[in-house]
Amino acid sequence: MSSEKVNIVIEKNESGYLISCPELEEYQFQDNSLDSAFARLQEAITIYMKKADASNNNTGESILKMVESFTNYMSDEELSQLPTDAAEQHDHYLYGTPKKF
Repeated sequence: MSSEKVNIVIEKNESGYLISCPELEEYQFQDNSLDSAFARLQEAITIYMKKADASNNNTGESILKMVESFTNYMSDEELSQLPTDAAEQHDHYLYGTPKKF
């Protein structure tokens, strides 16, 4: 899972609300209701993120690089709470089976 941020610009005009994401030029919505414009935006971003996730899954990126990208944003405190025996005890952490000793 990747972490992406987008800016959302909301403009109120005489026709209602214009909502856009500058990073995603094709996503711009105008509606007289802010709620319905947000709903359309949420749906479009969800579709965009699913497409991005699907394309990222086929990059051939190594598992180590994926883990590094996940942990880059973790604090030292969060990192210290990760298990040190995850490789040996992967079934325990993934499926809840008893630890092997």
